[in-house]
Amino acid sequence: QFHTHDTAGNAVACNFAAISAGADIIDLAMAPLSGGTCEADILTMYHRLRGTDFTLDIDPEKILKVEKIFKDCLSKYFMPPESMQVSPEIIFSPMPGGALTANTQMMRDNKCLAGLEQEKERGGRCLQCFKMRLLATAQLAERMQIPVIATTLASSRWKSLTQIEEAGNWAVKQVNGVDFWTKNWRKDGLQERRRILLAENNFYNQQYCGCEYSIK
Repeated sequence: QFHTHDTAGNAVACNFAAISAGADIIDLAMAPLSGGTCEADILTMYHRLRGTDFTLDIDPEKILKVEKIFKDCLSKYFMPPESMQVSPEIIFSPMPGGALTANTQMMRDNKCLAGLEQEKERGGRCLQCFKMRLLATAQLAERMQIPVIATTLASSRWKSLTQIEEAGNWAVKQVNGVDFWTKNWRKDGLQERRRILLAENNFYNQQYCGCEYSIK
């Protein structure tokens, strides 16, 4: 399975390269949430594969109908302008393309990190960030009647496991019927497995937590 974002405008090309190399699953999105900081559009990828040995096996007319409904459903929601943009500048930044809008909304729109910009890594800013993210996860889980949530945040050595557990346990207390799974994803050989995969595939290995302030 292959996953990428279209922030730099390369998602279709990256998807096709992955398919050609043997990937049998790629992540795509529907308008109006496709492109930009999201995944490549499903119809765009469908047209890229026409005339090749590959297909998405979809009915484009049905996708168009579904996208119209989807657009109507999201018409009252705010779409950050940067989420819809394709920017070549993201290539020169250590900020992951898919994390761009999460960080701009957190820092600019929600102002949840105001006054914490100069906090040290694994300090108060990080705890506030984890609480915001995991609360949103817990609220969605409650609405969808999902009884347990977890997070990949815990797999990064740049983050404090204690803070993540504190934030997760706090988040589920704000809702009903949801528990937080406090598994340590760095144990049982998982960290070593990650290191091996990075080396074998020459994957990008981020050397900081994720937000603008942690790059410093």
